[in-house]
Amino acid sequence: MSRFRLFDLNPAQHDAATTLEGPLLILAGAGTGKTRVITARIAVLLGHDVPPHQILAVTFTNKAANEMRDRIKGMVDDAKGLNISTFHALCLRILRVSIEKLGYKNTFAIYSEGDQLGLLKKIINRTSAQDENLEPAVAKAWISKAKNNGWRPPEDDETLVGSVYRQYQIALKQLNAVDFDDLLMLAVRVMVPARRKRAERGDKSRPGCTTRDRPKAGITQHRTRSPSPEPVASSEKCRNWLRAT
Repeated sequence: MSRFRLFDLNPAQHDAATTLEGPLLILAGAGTGKTRVITARIAVLLGHDVPPHQILAVTFTNKAANEMRDRIKGMVDDAKGLNISTFHALCLRILRVSIEKLGYKNTFAIYSEGDQLGLLKKIINRTSAQDENLEPAVAKAWISKAKNNGWRPPEDDETLVGSVYRQYQIALKQLNAVDFDDLLMLAVRVMVPARRKRAERGDKSRPGCTTRDRPKAGITQHRTRSPSPEPVASSEKCRNWLRAT
């Protein structure tokens, strides 16, 4: 681990970076060194002969992912093979390999905001009654919120927005297309059955590290148990929410 010194870390950071066995959750506020701890932990894992391709670091923005790559390159001699990306980029890679399990082709297109609004406008025009009005941008916001909550389209909902959501997803699949929110939701649908199979086989993952922003200062560690895989939330929750909006 050239150019990397553990004694540059404070005691809490050191403990987090050198904990190698089992899941570890780090709760930390802004400016407390989350990225520093994650990159240090990656360097420690590499120093303990964990193969780079078995290490995954995920963040929210391309800027943060690039910063993490640059830091690690300055800490170790060889960082080739590390998987460092945003959540959406990671899910895109997963879907390019596995989306056929959900009935799509792996050559699927990713719809831009303009593409989404155009498709929603067509669906609303042929779905809404004369006395009903729903702006495509409003429908897009509602659908995005439903997807981010893991709610699939309700099958028997008669509200306009529920019907639009259902027909929108049908149209996307017929066009072999996904939107930005689908990248996350569909990747979860692909991974949950795979994780269950791994759990049944008794497979164990390498040590992991997760960060979550908190308004308080300092770094707090929590040992955690790996959560049981949960399916995407039922359409019943989506139906109730759509009727309440």
